[in-house]
Amino acid sequence: MSFDTKLAEYPRILIGQFPTPLEPLPRLTQVLGGPHLWVKRDDTVGPAMGGSKTRQLEFLFGEAQAKRAQIVATFGGLQSNFARQMCAVARSLGVEPHCFYFARRPTRLEGNLLLAQLLGAHLHFIPFGGGSSATMTPEQAARLVRWIVRLTPACWGRRVYFMPVGGHTPLGCLGYVLAAMEIENQLRAHGIERATIVTASGTGATLAGLLAGFHLLRSRHALLGTTSASCGARSRLPSQRLRRRPAHCWANPITFRPGTCPSSREFTSEKGTHSSRRRRSRQVG
Repeated sequence: MSFDTKLAEYPRILIGQFPTPLEPLPRLTQVLGGPHLWVKRDDTVGPAMGGSKTRQLEFLFGEAQAKRAQIVATFGGLQSNFARQMCAVARSLGVEPHCFYFARRPTRLEGNLLLAQLLGAHLHFIPFGGGSSATMTPEQAARLVRWIVRLTPACWGRRVYFMPVGGHTPLGCLGYVLAAMEIENQLRAHGIERATIVTASGTGATLAGLLAGFHLLRSRHALLGTTSASCGARSRLPSQRLRRRPAHCWANPITFRPGTCPSSREFTSEKGTHSSRRRRSRQVG
């Protein structure tokens, strides 16, 4: 069964403009002395200034609409890109967005917080645990916020669809299964048979979907997740669990061993600084 046929079984709302461009970076390649670098322009996809989260939101809002949700709720960092894009999509569909933050309300709203406010989102600031959720895994934080949502008066008696931080769900990962197919086709069109795909990895949803997608395609491309010192340790294990599940949509259980997809944390110093020599050799190799 083809990707398109199987994915058509899942509710989906078309939000983005796909495929996004895959553009070469010849000057940066020259400055760094190789390898040949390309950039996947998911910043062009929209809405609200775009970003790769649109891929997840197409499936998440598809399910939310199928469940006739009146409210969508999520949580994340104060400058969450996922929250900003979720608010934009929600308003375009006539759904009320609520965003929860484990932090004190800033004196002045800036960046994505300001955009979320301008989009009419309800912003809830909860300085729980010293103002940070860094000590919790995404699953633990999601359980806590679900409980908080149920206690929020504005959500009482209404149909609420909850989206974990960064769209950290198997359903959201399906957006990146499609992205893997998109990247595979674009690289093939440029005559590139083997490449290393480098992506940011916070909650692990992007990495999980791409890993499952490339596996289902029997792709020769490799993946490398780049994590920050603050989120890498608490997101690595959830990612190992999460990345098994998108492939189950094809009724083909897959077991991914730890280390199947390396992380930049494997070659990060104790101070959190990266060695460019070691990083470059890994990309070339």
